[in-house]
Amino acid sequence: MRYATMKVDGGDRIGALRGFLSQLLSSDFVRAVLVPKPLADGSGVVQSLITEPEEIADTLPIAPTMPVQSAKILSELTSTPGEGRIAAVLKPCELRAAIELSKFLQVDLQNVLTIAVDCMGTYSVTDYAQMSAEERGAAVSGLVEGTPESMPTAIREACQMCKHPSPTGADVCVGLLGASADSIPLMLDDRFADQLVDALSLEILDEEPSGRAAAVEALVAQRADRRKELLDGFASNIGNLDALVQTLSTCIGCHNCMTVCPICYCKECVFDSAIFEHRPDQFLSWAKRKGALRVPTDTLMFHLTRLSHMGTSCIGCGVCESACPSGIPVSNLFNLIGGKLQGAFEYVPGEDPTVDPPVATFKEEELVEVAPNE
Repeated sequence: MRYATMKVDGGDRIGALRGFLSQLLSSDFVRAVLVPKPLADGSGVVQSLITEPEEIADTLPIAPTMPVQSAKILSELTSTPGEGRIAAVLKPCELRAAIELSKFLQVDLQNVLTIAVDCMGTYSVTDYAQMSAEERGAAVSGLVEGTPESMPTAIREACQMCKHPSPTGADVCVGLLGASADSIPLMLDDRFADQLVDALSLEILDEEPSGRAAAVEALVAQRADRRKELLDGFASNIGNLDALVQTLSTCIGCHNCMTVCPICYCKECVFDSAIFEHRPDQFLSWAKRKGALRVPTDTLMFHLTRLSHMGTSCIGCGVCESACPSGIPVSNLFNLIGGKLQGAFEYVPGEDPTVDPPVATFKEEELVEVAPNE
């Protein structure tokens, strides 16, 4: 790990980041940059793949909303070997999803320069779209400020309880937390550090800037308290099977949560197969046996299967809940159950690319406390 710094003129941190990305393109260190760009009316952002330096000028590297999980985009961009390197500006949860997917051979990070930015949180797409221009400006300023006190109050619940607001494992970590007004520290992974320093003439630091560790710790503690508050309240509402069924009762079977989830990567899903294409006589038989049949069927099976398939790899980004048209707290469910699963396996998804996920490994001695030998 090497430390460098990015100069900030007049307090314009977004301008400094834009300049950094523009330099990357101009120096030919990367062929393209994947970065959020505002919509024409400012009501949202869209991830854009940019190849010309001048197109960086109106991008929004610190985006206050996340309409799509960028790890899914990286899966598409790296599905086959490409020519040249691309840079991807990612939030910590997007980075962790990309690292997790790389373990399942769904993302190839070999020719990707990952640039992850400290994250104060994001607004839901609809909430951000409904804001006035002034409110959006204030939202961006709050995120850019990079202090726990500036954390917006109306950000998504998944962001309010995020365990990892500061990225680990990125080629370039942009350290907004605890940064001074005139510079932003950069933490450079050894993989590209020397090349980046030479290509961009970066100023090298001897050590991590003072104050950053304390700022990260303060935000993590703040979110840990909020996480406990939210999940304790949710757990009390799903204490038994009937309560869980009631929580999921408004599910319409749209599968939006599965579609937007970066970890649900299967090309052929059992829930889109003939197995769940029931015949009319089956519906009538089930209804006759029970006296009444809820339609659509299999909603509980759908959510429980998703939990069992990717609970250990859930990175808590919350896009599943944002995509739910019925407002089901899907993210809370996965944070609660997935967190317990990850704790049982002592596994942090997306943290270390060298550690295999639990579903890909077998240890004869694991989970002996859960199912002891008799």
